[in-house]
Amino acid sequence: MTKYPTIQKLDRSFSSASFAANMRPPPLKDDGSNYKIWRSRSMLWLTAMHCEHATKGRRTEPPLSPEEESKFSEADNLLKLSLIGVIDEGMVPLYMDMPTGKDMWDALQV
Repeated sequence: MTKYPTIQKLDRSFSSASFAANMRPPPLKDDGSNYKIWRSRSMLWLTAMHCEHATKGRRTEPPLSPEEESKFSEADNLLKLSLIGVIDEGMVPLYMDMPTGKDMWDALQV
């Protein structure tokens, strides 16, 4: 008799990174035909990656400490990279030079 039940998969571990990768939304199409589904899945995906708060922008009151500033900068970069990865290739040049993830997110919501 085996030590472990056969239904256990010991070589598979659950991680939030693999979960987030599996939740990745399909690319947003140029014509916006899949926008509602894309937005819903994108928000869930960004939440799983812990960068959804960057869609609201940087907090100004009270000013961020250097540690908070660093964490926000990382989340903002992750947000920008994630959004560029889930839009149609023809849309990338329009959005990749935006200064913040919030600017990019706001422009995609129009």
